[in-house]
Amino acid sequence: MTVVAITGGITMVVGATIALTQTDIKRVVAYSTVSQLGYMIMACGLGAYAAGMYHLLTHGAFKALLFLGCGSVIIALHHEQDMRRMGGLKDKIAGHLLDVRGGLARACRIPLTSGFFSKDNLLVSAWSAGPLGQCLTVLGLVTALMTAFYSFRLVFVTFWGPSHVDPHHADHVHEPSNTMTLPLIILAVLSIVTGYLGIPEFLGPTFETDAGGAAHEGGAAIGIMVVATGMGLLGIAGAYYVYVLNPALPDRFARRWQSLVSGLTE
Repeated sequence: MTVVAITGGITMVVGATIALTQTDIKRVVAYSTVSQLGYMIMACGLGAYAAGMYHLLTHGAFKALLFLGCGSVIIALHHEQDMRRMGGLKDKIAGHLLDVRGGLARACRIPLTSGFFSKDNLLVSAWSAGPLGQCLTVLGLVTALMTAFYSFRLVFVTFWGPSHVDPHHADHVHEPSNTMTLPLIILAVLSIVTGYLGIPEFLGPTFETDAGGAAHEGGAAIGIMVVATGMGLLGIAGAYYVYVLNPALPDRFARRWQSLVSGLTE
């Protein structure tokens, strides 16, 4: 089980680092899935089976939202998947708010998103598993920063900034049909509702008890929640700084670290 937990931790980090460099909009979401599966396997390896399965449930909702949201963007752009040929779509595709909804659930774990409960519950359970779990929890918090960064990298590059859409298609960008939009709305609702199916007990009686051990656990849990949320917000701020305020910065970084970026991209 130690091997399983460590393998999950490595997968969690490697999946996130690869997602940082992808330019295909679907590949960003796909490698994010690899990273999130790493979280789940890490939890199961530490014996936190309920936490791992709970995150699997919530992840199913918000990741389905993101994949179908990406599909609606691809259809709107006449099957274009390269984010470098997007941009400026927030004024043309109202459905971008659903992608932001999915990004928030995955990335910043703020209240009213499923990820707020499931991933923080997973990290608290890992922390309670002993020294190995605490090391992997720190790794999970660092990965949470990367998750927020690449999630909103996708949002900012696709929907914000100047348009890089093929001029032949720029005038024909269109909203997806209701057949595509309705499932997105349903999944957006589920990405909220699933978070309340298993509110962690450290937000309930465990935190309020006077028992020394439980109070200590509750204090650590609140601390992890605060740090995880801070990591998410820091990642969003970093993505905004890099891809909105300084859009030339990623290309300069890629040229300087060409071999590293190429290895992650491929």
